[in-house]
Amino acid sequence: MTKGIARLIAAGAAIAAVLVIPGLAAGGSPSPSSSDAVQGTRAYFVQLAGSPSALGGSKAAGKAARDAFYKNAAAMGLAVSERRAFDTLWNGVSVNVPAADVGSLATVPGVQAVYPVNVVAPAATIPATSADPEGLVPFPGGNSTVDLSHSTGMIGSNVANTAGWTGLGVKVAVIDSGVDYTHPDLGGCFGAGCRVVGGYDFVGDSYDSQSTDSTYQPVPHPDNDPAPCDPNVADQIAQRPGAGPSAAAHGTHVSGIVGAKAASATGVTGVAPQSSILAYRVFGCNGSTADDVIISALERAYTDGARVVNMSLGDAFNNFASSPDAQASSALVQNGVVVVASAGNSGANGLFSVGAPSVGTGVISVASVQNLSFPAPSFDVVSGGTTLHVTYLRLADTTVAPTSGVAGQIVYVGRGCNADPYLADPSGKVALVIRGVCSFNEKYAKAVAAGANAVVIMNDGADASRVGHFNGGFTTDLGKPGVTITFTDGNAIRSLATPGTMTWTANILDAPDPLAGQISSFSAWGLASDLSLKPNLTAPGGNIRSTWPLSQFGGYNVISGTSMAAPHVTGAVADYLQAHPTATPAQVAAAFQNTGVPFLGIGSTRVDSTARQGAGLIHVDKAIAAPVAVSPSEISLGDKLVGTTAGTTTLTFTNSTGTPVTYSLGNQSALTEDPFGGVYPYTFGSFFDTHLVAFKVGGVPATSVVVPANGSATVAATIAPRADDWDDTAIYGGFLTFSPTSGSTQALRVPYAGFVGDYQSIDPIQSGSCSLPTLAHLGSATDSITCDKDIPAIAGFTAARDGGTWSQPKKDPVVLLWHLQHQVQQLTVTLVDAATGQPFTAGNRNPVLFQVSGVARNSTATAFGGFVWDGRSTFIDNGGGGAHTNAVPAGNYKLMVTAVKVKSLTDSTANRTQVWTSPVITLR
Repeated sequence: MTKGIARLIAAGAAIAAVLVIPGLAAGGSPSPSSSDAVQGTRAYFVQLAGSPSALGGSKAAGKAARDAFYKNAAAMGLAVSERRAFDTLWNGVSVNVPAADVGSLATVPGVQAVYPVNVVAPAATIPATSADPEGLVPFPGGNSTVDLSHSTGMIGSNVANTAGWTGLGVKVAVIDSGVDYTHPDLGGCFGAGCRVVGGYDFVGDSYDSQSTDSTYQPVPHPDNDPAPCDPNVADQIAQRPGAGPSAAAHGTHVSGIVGAKAASATGVTGVAPQSSILAYRVFGCNGSTADDVIISALERAYTDGARVVNMSLGDAFNNFASSPDAQASSALVQNGVVVVASAGNSGANGLFSVGAPSVGTGVISVASVQNLSFPAPSFDVVSGGTTLHVTYLRLADTTVAPTSGVAGQIVYVGRGCNADPYLADPSGKVALVIRGVCSFNEKYAKAVAAGANAVVIMNDGADASRVGHFNGGFTTDLGKPGVTITFTDGNAIRSLATPGTMTWTANILDAPDPLAGQISSFSAWGLASDLSLKPNLTAPGGNIRSTWPLSQFGGYNVISGTSMAAPHVTGAVADYLQAHPTATPAQVAAAFQNTGVPFLGIGSTRVDSTARQGAGLIHVDKAIAAPVAVSPSEISLGDKLVGTTAGTTTLTFTNSTGTPVTYSLGNQSALTEDPFGGVYPYTFGSFFDTHLVAFKVGGVPATSVVVPANGSATVAATIAPRADDWDDTAIYGGFLTFSPTSGSTQALRVPYAGFVGDYQSIDPIQSGSCSLPTLAHLGSATDSITCDKDIPAIAGFTAARDGGTWSQPKKDPVVLLWHLQHQVQQLTVTLVDAATGQPFTAGNRNPVLFQVSGVARNSTATAFGGFVWDGRSTFIDNGGGGAHTNAVPAGNYKLMVTAVKVKSLTDSTANRTQVWTSPVITLR
């Protein structure tokens, strides 16, 4: 981030009292160049006392609470202006407030909590990428032959559809960037009698809530038409310096996954092709939205009668169920609406990266696995009358292959290692090399040295995983294209009667994904902030072909993200609700979690962590047909408390059929994420050991249970990690397994997850590899803080590690920089009298300069956030002048940062805190 201090105001989930620095939510090091914009306004949620109407409160009481808030704020001299008011799913307001007044918001009578209004982005990656980690370069998605039937087949919706479960009669709300309802696969019209039966545009084309974008325009221009922006226009805007990325087509793609029905041979059919769609547009042409807009859309979906809500969006690292949009989502769930949301695309940023609103209580948070195939570039090989179309991936970091032109005759040279003689001379030709014995780089370099025009390395077919998949390895570019192909295609080339001629093409073809059915590298990690299990389910999200606005790419495109995984679950829920129309959200979640199928970790023979996959890959056909349900359908064990080594949960089996079912009771342990060898929680090791699980039926140890016809049975399950196997802060998990031995063929599972050690022992305020926290001046890049361990300097801040004097804090504000390595329940900055060490309250001043709840951790180990103070605090004038902000007297002060640590859902102890106090600040 290098665009100056103006770029650092109110960005994302960042917080500050007078100036916002977004390092709490974003990686990198800001480089402010001036002290402009220490004034201005900020946006915050203010939660008020009382329940919203959907949870038993009254709208009249909600209005009274709002009126009282504004009256009290005015009496305190605070200049707040309303953005949005809420009383249906959440009780409170979002407001703009001058920067100097932010610190007093939490002290207004009637205020329950203050949260930042966060920036929310679509949870998708455009274009699509392969998740193969082995030195292979992915190819842009574009319009390819990858078909939606691949991913829908992975979850069994084709089977469910054939059985008649198509989502008929179920209203699905898609809160996104709008829907091109003119698309024939989406019905071709808008309104009653159409597939897209209703909707609303909350924002308009020009809206972008991200203040760091050059397209920033936070004023909504709503209307009744939820059609999206033309993606061609949005793409052109995105090319401007600093512009927000195009968000135009995202909602159309998501809606197609939910419920498209192919209108032609080249069309796509979604998971619930007869569901009805309510389209709520919350994104402009470019950039992001704000989570107060999301709540407005949630309330509209509730009043419009949606049965299922899809949100393929999220606020990464904001993993608090108390976040206002997560609270509103949970209120929907309590009112019988199933809410599905993307877990997020921050998997590369480590544990606890899953975001709101998916972390809401009862909300289904969805992780992503790779599709069966992905769009790959191709070349042709012609021999006589035979033409082979061969897909490939580029070896990193070799020269990019052209999209046309004859490469030459392709000849098989064998292993191609330095010690091996070539079977044919590749000079002036294309060398076909087989994997094995030596490195890819050695094979590539030898072939180029021998005069090859290009190098093609085929897999070796040594086992089933090497037959239809690509191989890869990092190579040093020597000016010639290097690509990899499958063993199957390599053998086809070798089997030609005469050596073929290879021609590069621009054709994009369907190719098998080497990680099909395994976690997508971008998929966010859990757990939620209170250690509850998130994500909850997994669905295909890597390389998904779906509908696209008709103005671009012929109306179809392939993109990736948990954005694409969530609508697979949403469509599956619509199918389920058609089959089980009276099911509650909890019963729906249980059906899918009970019948989810765990998958292996990448490169492992063990089941992937439940903190990554939840209950595993959904299977809608199995969920609909399951005769028995197990509740609870997930177990969150919390932390391992002092003197406690295990958690016991009572499971209830409910049989809805006239046949008794007997299950054997078992356990399947999953990979454990241990901090050994990494910088927790950003990097860590994955290890395996079995966990200790014991079952009792009727108080007696048991290995099986009989669930009577149209009846129920209970099982007590006690779960613990093996003693001393894991370091503190490790996250462990697995699956309780219930295998039928009579009466059914459907196996059931319940995922569980736990945390080793005392959760509140974690100190969130850390150094960030830069000796943070620290005080600083706004300075030039040539006189900046130098971070530890060769981390690049934080350009623009002049170090003041020992404190110092600020003569004109309004022009040269006091900068406080910190790094949060763990999420924080509440963060407070207090002004302290340096002489007494006590909060500065002289003259009826409020010593709290800032206080906010639900603060996300920094995204990377070297990212940071901060607070900028211009020397003012709130002064209460008992002489009748009310309350206002003005400069504190000249003197010596300190800033005290208090972080209230997050509690586990199993904690019964009081919240613990971590406190950091600055060196002395002299104000003149």
